[in-house]
Amino acid sequence: MYLSKSDSDVKYHGIVCEVITDVPDDLGTETGRPLDSHRYELRRVDTDTTLPVRFRHHNLVPAAERE
Repeated sequence: MYLSKSDSDVKYHGIVCEVITDVPDDLGTETGRPLDSHRYELRRVDTDTTLPVRFRHHNLVPAAERE
C-alpha cells in the first residue's frame, strides 16, 4: 500500500496485503481513466484480516517493487 501522509487512511501505508475482491464502480467514466473504476477489498498478509477500507488501484504497489 502506498498512501500519502495527508491521506486519512495513512495508517495502512506500507502494509502488505492481497486483493480478495475487485469492486468496480463508475469513477473511471468520470475521470477517463479505466483503472479508476476499481476499488479493492484487501486482506493483510501478516494478520489474515480484511481491511475495513477499500482502496483504489493507484494506492497499490506490487510486493516485488518493495524489495
